[in-house]
Amino acid sequence: MQLDELTSGAVYVDPNVWYMYLRTDPAHQHTLTTFFGRVVRGAIEAFVGILVLDELFYRLLLARVKDATGRNPLEVLRTDLPGAIAAHGDAIDTALRKLMALPHVHLISVETADFHGMLNPSFRDALCNNIAKKVTEVRVAYGDSISIRFADGSTIKISLEDEDYLGGEAVNFDVGGNVLWSL
Repeated sequence: MQLDELTSGAVYVDPNVWYMYLRTDPAHQHTLTTFFGRVVRGAIEAFVGILVLDELFYRLLLARVKDATGRNPLEVLRTDLPGAIAAHGDAIDTALRKLMALPHVHLISVETADFHGMLNPSFRDALCNNIAKKVTEVRVAYGDSISIRFADGSTIKISLEDEDYLGGEAVNFDVGGNVLWSL
């Protein structure tokens, strides 16, 4: 599913979506404007975590420093982090506050259980065993599950039922070509 195909429902918004919108990526601006229009009108409920906003602040800072100096932003930050934040922090703060003030955008928390669930050996081992395998099929049964089938015939099934959520999202997909979606 591509972002412009998402017309209703709840979605956890990845940092890349916010970043491309705030940086006015011309290749995707129409899709992003349409998506956020659906959010503002309430067709889509957008969820975001504080860690996403932290990553977004950092990425925006890097981009603004590079734009302003024409230099490697990491070198600039290493030599004058307080100066870079003083020069660009307020503008980034303002942009993030405006995003969070949009109707139907919800800030969610990170729970301790999220961390412990991630470290559960059966969860971790199942994921690690499938890293680098070719995905041959993905089936989404909205409200029920996502099944991911691999070329070797193995499958991972992720529940989307409310009682199985420990945090804000069940899965994120990067389907290539800057197309991202989350459930």
